[in-house]
Amino acid sequence: GAEIRYTRLGYRVRIAPFGYVNEKIETPHGKRVVLKPHPEESKWIIRMFELRIRGTLSDRQIVKEINSIGFKSRKIYLRNPKNRTQVIGSTGEKKLRLKQFWIYIQNPIYAGINIEKWTKDQPVKCQFNGLVTIDMFNKANKGKIIISEENGQIKIYKNKPPDWLINKGVRNVDFPYKRYVHCSECKQPLYGSSSRGKLGKRYPAYHCHSRGHYLRIPQKDFDTTIKNFVKQIHISKEYTKQLKEWATAEWKRRIEDTKKDAVTIDKRINELKITHQATAEKVKLISTDTAMKIIEDELLRLEKEINALENDKNNTDTEVINMEIVMDNVTYFLEHLEELLLGSSDPLKGAAYFGLLFDEAPTYKDLLFGTPKLAPYIKLNDDFKGQLVPVGEPERIRTSNQFLKRELLYH
Repeated sequence: GAEIRYTRLGYRVRIAPFGYVNEKIETPHGKRVVLKPHPEESKWIIRMFELRIRGTLSDRQIVKEINSIGFKSRKIYLRNPKNRTQVIGSTGEKKLRLKQFWIYIQNPIYAGINIEKWTKDQPVKCQFNGLVTIDMFNKANKGKIIISEENGQIKIYKNKPPDWLINKGVRNVDFPYKRYVHCSECKQPLYGSSSRGKLGKRYPAYHCHSRGHYLRIPQKDFDTTIKNFVKQIHISKEYTKQLKEWATAEWKRRIEDTKKDAVTIDKRINELKITHQATAEKVKLISTDTAMKIIEDELLRLEKEINALENDKNNTDTEVINMEIVMDNVTYFLEHLEELLLGSSDPLKGAAYFGLLFDEAPTYKDLLFGTPKLAPYIKLNDDFKGQLVPVGEPERIRTSNQFLKRELLYH
């Protein structure tokens, strides 16, 4: 009963999971056990989350990367069931497998959250810090498992359906901007559809007609407005400088991570060579064929692992990134923003980039007038000249909108 109570208070009463060790400390509830990072295992767990968040490697490549820096599962001793003081063998010390990698990534204990039978399957915030933050945990799991704190309580959502599955029709490549441009009347996202004419021809358009008013913009006119607006914006020089500095700092940080991995690989290779030498010395003491065969198999396994690690190290050393080329590409896209926003082969991705230009989602008239609330790093050219009203709008409204634009520009 006491163990259950302390578990619900966030303490640890079981064996430490991989990556942690148990430590007894003084607490308001007396001397209690908490988890602290294992000096070796914790580095592998943290590295798994970092590589998963980075998103540049597949899960199989991450597993290979973790194994290359010396991952081994925890060694477990097997004891005689009739005499528990007698060790009859051992297991563990195995390489990381893909399924085990998924188990580690999805275990909330690494974010400092415990969920088990003794907590009635409810998440409990532990009395110790996790190896990673909750934000890192959520990013690494990519929506399959989400930890959130609501009104001071921890909640875990498993396999929460993505927004595009709940909101049907949002991700439509024919109308990619309907999430990012709002109606001028009700300030709500626009709809997108193609109405059929009498002759069966389709007429695609963005529209808003079910909220007490009617607005319809032909897709051709809408896309033209988007293009005209994008061509009239540019990124501020201050942000360009900051972005270059950030890219350089991130590159240096990754170089440092690569160097640390190389040091770990060297250390692992030296350990294997020592083990190989010690195993080879045993050959002199072997007299049976069976034992000789076991020793030979062990030597071959060690040689194979050493060669694999040396190949990984050599491949890492040859992978040199030319940051001058990278920065040239960054500078080019910053100076030719329209190619990034309008030249993407994926319309949805281009529309998502477009949405990042604003602090607040613009209405269609905002794009026509050049009056949206832009993000701090985006500037609008002083000589912006946009189409003031949609095609076909009455001349009286057109003249009124011209006056409104002059007033807005003046203020």
